Amino acid sequence: PVTTEFESAGGQMMLTLEALQECGIKTLMLYPNPDAGTGQMLKTIRKFSRKYKKSSVICGKWKHLPFEVYLNLLKNCACLIGNSSSGIREAHIFGTPVINIGSRQGGRERTKNVIDVPHDKDLIKKAIKNYVGKKIYDDAHLYGDGSAGMKIADILSEIDLRVVLTKKILL
Repeated sequence: PVTTEFESAGGQMMLTLEALQECGIKTLMLYPNPDAGTGQMLKTIRKFSRKYKKSSVICGKWKHLPFEVYLNLLKNCACLIGNSSSGIREAHIFGTPVINIGSRQGGRERTKNVIDVPHDKDLIKKAIKNYVGKKIYDDAHLYGDGSAGMKIADILSEIDLRVVLTKKILL
């Protein structure tokens, strides 16, 4: 949930679920974080499940997945839909398209694989039709190029630790 919009959390969840249902997108769902508004979201998920029963697009629901399992799903899924930070931080590595819904990840840098839409069912459906299943790779290195360890080691190798330790002991 968006903690500053907790009173709208249930309605926002229903818009998203109905868009998925109307597009027929088989969905693996991860439950929301335990923030303000989560209770409303969980009630909405239960209501949705009761309404659609076996015809629901939700194929499975999890409260938690081991990180390695989650990354494997993220790598192999057709799209991440919601407002998870992993859509901003990890999905670009796999080229996984992300339909980022709402304001929760506002202000964060993102790569080309992330499409932002408001909580509007028609716009969510349009994004699903345009982006699901299309790998979108971006060579941007928002979080570095993998060489940070070597750079840190190079800097540390130039420091005379005897001088640093002597100064601290004398003080």
